[in-house]
Amino acid sequence: MDKHVTKEMFKMNNGPNTNRFTHAFFSLSSFIKTSANQAEIKYPGSLQLGVGVRTKYKIAEWYSLGYELEYRLSNFRYAASHDNLPFHGTDKILTHSIALSLFQRINFDKRGNFIGKFFDVGAYGELPFSKSNILIDNADTLGSGQQKIILTKLKYMNSVNYGLTARIGYNRFVIFVMYRFSDIFKSSSNRIDLPRLNVGLQLGIHK
Repeated sequence: MDKHVTKEMFKMNNGPNTNRFTHAFFSLSSFIKTSANQAEIKYPGSLQLGVGVRTKYKIAEWYSLGYELEYRLSNFRYAASHDNLPFHGTDKILTHSIALSLFQRINFDKRGNFIGKFFDVGAYGELPFSKSNILIDNADTLGSGQQKIILTKLKYMNSVNYGLTARIGYNRFVIFVMYRFSDIFKSSSNRIDLPRLNVGLQLGIHK
């Protein structure tokens, strides 16, 4: 078979606009307070970093279904001590988690073998496997300089998070929003819950 024909057939069966396509991605987003009953957090600094793998299946030229698996590092930096104690330094909740998302995609334009313009909407579930409360006190109250306390195995935090996500993108560049419906803290903890909305950017690792 002609080498040029073989190469063209390979391109048709591989790439962003084929029946099945998998690629890696990176994400960076900021948590945003949207309600008075959510804790005050610092901007910037309350961020979420993510790295994952996304797979989509083309159902029609304009419609696809897919899923993604993502590692997330979430950093909530309080604007003040959430226990209303004298505190001069940093107080933050840090979580490491694995998230599974399901989504459907609508494509907007005619295109060759690349992603093009699209809109996604979906839902996610998230399992935090590491949770910690980090306190750094700069007040020198004991005459020993900066003090750092790391609290782990936080039993007052829920073990599952879930919510909705939406994104709009062009090829590898994506703007996305996520809204968490679940509470991070258990109701029995009497803690003010953390912001539910985060907005950010994603970069797909593909052509």
